[in-house]
Amino acid sequence: MEKKPSIFKPSFTNKINNNRKVYYSFIEEEQNIKNETRTTTPSEKLKELMNKDGYIFNKNVIIKTNQNTYDTRIAGKINDKIVTIKGDSIDIKDIKEIIEK
Repeated sequence: MEKKPSIFKPSFTNKINNNRKVYYSFIEEEQNIKNETRTTTPSEKLKELMNKDGYIFNKNVIIKTNQNTYDTRIAGKINDKIVTIKGDSIDIKDIKEIIEK
């Protein structure tokens, strides 16, 4: 075999400090969302939960109604009611607030 020429490789005399300072945009977005006080209706919040990634029954929620507060998971929506994993049926018109944990 014949000897191939060596590849030029410069010597580095300076210290390389790449990526010492990193910017995480999602941290700022989370802080802005928490600070933001936007009012959404329970039906809008329910649609938002259903359209998010994953299934609706994988999300822990707190549902506040006129009579009770439910700490549960949502199994599904049938007509104008929400069915929980525990078997409770909640009218959407009675819901004051849906909070995702």
